[in-house]
Amino acid sequence: MDNIMLHFGYQTSRESFSVLWKQENVSVSFDSEKRRVRFFLSYLSVEYKLELSYENIRQIELHLPSGQATKFLRIQLHGAPRIYEKHHRDQWVREVDFTPSFCIGQSSALCLELPLEGQLPKFHGDFVSYKENEGPFVLKRGSTLFCSSSLVPI
Repeated sequence: MDNIMLHFGYQTSRESFSVLWKQENVSVSFDSEKRRVRFFLSYLSVEYKLELSYENIRQIELHLPSGQATKFLRIQLHGAPRIYEKHHRDQWVREVDFTPSFCIGQSSALCLELPLEGQLPKFHGDFVSYKENEGPFVLKRGSTLFCSSSLVPI
């Protein structure tokens, strides 16, 4: 899936998600054989790959709010994704959280904003906790827990 909007943050209620950081034009691939989700993005002219193992996924919920032109795939996390930076010769090197205020490390969930007509993998086989919800769902601006220049664990 290409040209996806990726939101990092936390769920505040069943129908509300607080966004700490977002990035557009993200490519997402679900690899059920290797049990990983990969996100490819560019931020401040640097290419990054975020890799999330299925074991770090607590729950997946597809939100299909009526009357909206988008659907939302919310992924509740057990742990943060691994972050890689692309170096010369297409080599991926493990990196730390590059976002302002280390938003990836402060997030307990991520949310993919998807077009309604887009196809999704069949999650039922890989995730017993997969759900679909047709009720309202909104994204709102959230606030980080702290403002520190030190690194957070990932």
